[in-house]
Amino acid sequence: MSISGADNFEPTRSGPVNGPGGGNPPVPNNSPAPQPLPFPTNLPGFTVLSFVGGGGFATVFRAHDNKMRRDVAVKRLLPARAADRYWRARFDYEGVIQGDPQMPSGVVQVYQRGDDQYGPYLVMEWVDGGTLADWHQRHNGRAPWKKCVQLCQELAETMEKVHRLRYLHRDLKPLNVLLSAGDRTRISDFGLAKQLGTNAAADPRTQPGMAAGTLGFTAPEQFRDFGHAGPEADQWSIGAILHMLLTNELPVAGYSSVACSDGVMQQRGIPEPVRKAVLRSLSFHPEDRFSSMADFAKALGSGTGYGRKATVVAAAMLALATAAGVVSVWSPEVSTQPAPADAVRPGPDSPESGIVPMRDLVAVPPATFVMGLDGVNGTSPQHTVRISRGLLVSRYEITQQQWLRVMGTRPWLAAGGEDDGRLPAAGIAWRDAMDFCERLTQVENSGRKYRLPTEAEWEYFSRGGSKAGWSCEEAELPQFAWFGGASGGSSAAGPQPVGTKLANPFGLYDVHGNVFEWCLDWFDPSYYVRSPETDPPGPVEPPQSEVEGFRPERVCRGGSWQRNDITCGSGFRFSAGDEESRSGLEFGFRVVVEDSGDSSSP
Repeated sequence: MSISGADNFEPTRSGPVNGPGGGNPPVPNNSPAPQPLPFPTNLPGFTVLSFVGGGGFATVFRAHDNKMRRDVAVKRLLPARAADRYWRARFDYEGVIQGDPQMPSGVVQVYQRGDDQYGPYLVMEWVDGGTLADWHQRHNGRAPWKKCVQLCQELAETMEKVHRLRYLHRDLKPLNVLLSAGDRTRISDFGLAKQLGTNAAADPRTQPGMAAGTLGFTAPEQFRDFGHAGPEADQWSIGAILHMLLTNELPVAGYSSVACSDGVMQQRGIPEPVRKAVLRSLSFHPEDRFSSMADFAKALGSGTGYGRKATVVAAAMLALATAAGVVSVWSPEVSTQPAPADAVRPGPDSPESGIVPMRDLVAVPPATFVMGLDGVNGTSPQHTVRISRGLLVSRYEITQQQWLRVMGTRPWLAAGGEDDGRLPAAGIAWRDAMDFCERLTQVENSGRKYRLPTEAEWEYFSRGGSKAGWSCEEAELPQFAWFGGASGGSSAAGPQPVGTKLANPFGLYDVHGNVFEWCLDWFDPSYYVRSPETDPPGPVEPPQSEVEGFRPERVCRGGSWQRNDITCGSGFRFSAGDEESRSGLEFGFRVVVEDSGDSSSP
């Protein structure tokens, strides 16, 4: 996830709830930043120092209080919002709750509330360290893990005091956490906050069918029932913040969530007590989380060496979390190392001999390698895998041009994409990719039978003989992959034309990043325990689970343009369902053909 400091004053997103179980995510407000309004006219004795920023909700000034001899922040609600009952209520609640004299020092203090001819304003404590999002970006997503845990432990301790005052925040996220001198956290923006025991129906911010919060940092029960979310929702939000600081990823839906989130954190050296605390705080059901913010803070402290007593409980299966990877180690028996591909070459031209021309099918020889990573849930044990047959692998991810010729549809438009034949076909579900392979085989009538790769085949050809996490050195990854995150990635606003980065040693492009690539296999975190050594086909039957709402999912590999570097690793395991994969531009595929031994002609 890439965080821009320009978003500091974007309003919290909200929108109507639709569909089963709580509805669609809120839609971001992309309105241009307004021109600064005049400084409040009812504030004599203040000297304006600078206009700080603005968005679709409010503008903020930095000023000096000449009488009190201190700098302050002055926040003004936009006139268009002041006329709206919902937005006016949010602004008023922020001033009243943050102005409560009993609020702990970890909350940004409101000194004064007022109105003038331009509308309402707040005079608040000035905090000059920027936001937690800025801090994360300054560290390129690689801040020391102990510091990340310490900051979130401090947030939990502050929110324990806020909860004792019977207030809930309901919009905790990195942009609403400021840092003062010495990197002490200060929580701001209580516009969605509520006081426990108040009537939700009488609150103008709680409307029928309304979900409010920020996607990725808002607990699932809050999206389903905003008006009745409890203190556990704030705990989920702090867990999501820490998850993002440690992994550069937000919690997202997926059956692979526990194993994969734990794997990413373990790869980055996060100790088990901290990993378990994060996972427990992100439990789907509120009753499975810690009983209080105090207990959450203690559990975090147990892994940092700060001397706080731990309360560690085994992590529950999540319905919302991010995926993590497997690091494969190659066997010394691998004897064929293809020469590295040349530098960047353009994407495929209009096919001259078939929709996937022979020149764009790369011959990959049989090999043996070691798959898995011991000690990481869902990716262990390490096991030897032998790919016994040569493969012909499409050099590029299947493009829009190829998809359109075979299927005659444009699924990427429904997912918010644009038409460009050079882009990978995205917004593709697993079933759609399977249909493409079947129809491509019929349309070409070339004697080649196309299919998706198995998970083992995909990892084999993605690595290209590499023993590292990627087919290249980590520092070189931006030359090979379109990926996001705060880790030096080649961030993009969507999928990019295929073949515009360097190829891996087999000559395959975009095996890291751009779009996730579907595999044949069902996702089963325990499959490696019973996987056969030769040509593992994946689970024969979909895995079963007693988790409420569970639906089996298929494996997809390689990360995407908006995921982090770990996600793009050759061993990274992820899974998704049809609804998720069709609703965005992260999911595509490449095809394989079993090599008959004659790769010289179609």
